[in-house]
Amino acid sequence: MSKYDIHPAANIFPMMSDAAYQSLKADMEKNGQCEAVVLYDGKLVDGRNRLRACEELGIEPLYSELEPDVDPVAFVLSANLHRRQLKTSQKAMCAAKLAGLGEGRPSKTGSNDTVLPIDEAAKLFGVGRASVCRALDVLRDGCKQLAEMCESGEVPVSLASTFIKETADKKTQGRIAKGGKAAIVADMKSSDEPVEAAVDPGEDFDVDARGDRLCDWLRHELDQWPQEHLGEALHWIVQIATKEFKA
Repeated sequence: MSKYDIHPAANIFPMMSDAAYQSLKADMEKNGQCEAVVLYDGKLVDGRNRLRACEELGIEPLYSELEPDVDPVAFVLSANLHRRQLKTSQKAMCAAKLAGLGEGRPSKTGSNDTVLPIDEAAKLFGVGRASVCRALDVLRDGCKQLAEMCESGEVPVSLASTFIKETADKKTQGRIAKGGKAAIVADMKSSDEPVEAAVDPGEDFDVDARGDRLCDWLRHELDQWPQEHLGEALHWIVQIATKEFKA
């Protein structure tokens, strides 16, 4: 796509879904390019979808350049955070990438090692710390295809993280992931481990958002327990999680 390299900050957010992209392309075909593609230090920092549409439509792209003292990460967040409609897993993946992003980000000291703490990245994207940690698992230990499935919203990070723990080999992950979300769920159900909690029961049930709320509730409850009784509290949690108690 184009003669420009992609700036790391641009990859915080996923590419548009096919439906959203086709809508953008149709609008640009009718009304032209209304918003410039943004460059920073000779790299594309915002407007990947607009540039793709320009190239496919044969439109000469309009470009603008950020000033050298502008933080490209802050710019990308400002331009995309509220206009993009993302699922919880997608937001968690964005937050995870932001938490690990230092390359290409200027700081007052002149170094490029700025990394946003996980808690701050989670708060910025409105997701729980647990979801961001699961997304980091996916980015670190998951195959490329699995990460892309989480970024697109096809697979929740809770499911992907559990799948990775059971299937550590990335080549095996990729082979299974080629069959889509259904193949991942089927592979996990065939294992000896109980995985029902990780399996997404439907498109309308946001596993990761519910998981975040459950973690927050557990932390709140555990804060009420005296230190000397925390072992007992964890015992009951384990008993419930392993389904030794049945309703």
